[in-house]
Amino acid sequence: DVYCINEGGDMQPELERLGYRVVWLEGAWDYRRRLMPYSVRQIVKLGGMLRASQYDVVHTHIFPADVIGRIAARLAGVPVMVKSLHNMGQWKTTRHIVTDRFLGRWTGAVICCSAFQLDVASAQERMRPGVGVVINNGVALHRFDVPRSAALARELGLDPQRLVVGTVGRMVEAKGHRYFVEAIPQVLARRPDAQFLFVGDGQLRKTLWDQLPTAARPNVCFAGARADIPELMA
Repeated sequence: DVYCINEGGDMQPELERLGYRVVWLEGAWDYRRRLMPYSVRQIVKLGGMLRASQYDVVHTHIFPADVIGRIAARLAGVPVMVKSLHNMGQWKTTRHIVTDRFLGRWTGAVICCSAFQLDVASAQERMRPGVGVVINNGVALHRFDVPRSAALARELGLDPQRLVVGTVGRMVEAKGHRYFVEAIPQVLARRPDAQFLFVGDGQLRKTLWDQLPTAARPNVCFAGARADIPELMA
């Protein structure tokens, strides 16, 4: 079963199609509640649901869910708690780090996607020996064995005969899109035929578009969030 603290998100229809139950704990976490973004009522509610279903393992992803999920699992007496890290944690304040260290007492494993991340996280969270493990991100390469599509390029407003430079990712600060935007005029100065494709959406979309020089905008496509990533990469 999948419990969501913000929304079901883009994966919800696919999870449900595969037969998994998706439960949205509305209001469990809201970054706009600056003093207390977590809902005690929803944490207790989640603890009750975990206890009723007698789960063996609770696996959490991303810091707010790590907090809510692990507290609820502790309340429910779930025997094993696991969390996966998805970034390097440079943004964490003392409050975040203290929370991680406290909840780490009951965390059976912390999954990191690289040895370097494991080293950094182990020091930051003061993990017990053997708690951190590395499971590298996997890529199903066969999904990307697709031909280049001139029709798809034209659908996006791109010339299939010209060079395309692209990036795929959420439009948030950590992804570094601003460096791509800064590079576009420099690339066009040397390759006037170049076109630029941004795949993804996020809070910085308008800001990034506004930062583009007006003269460069005809060569740029903001495609938004898409599911056909292999085709776009081709």
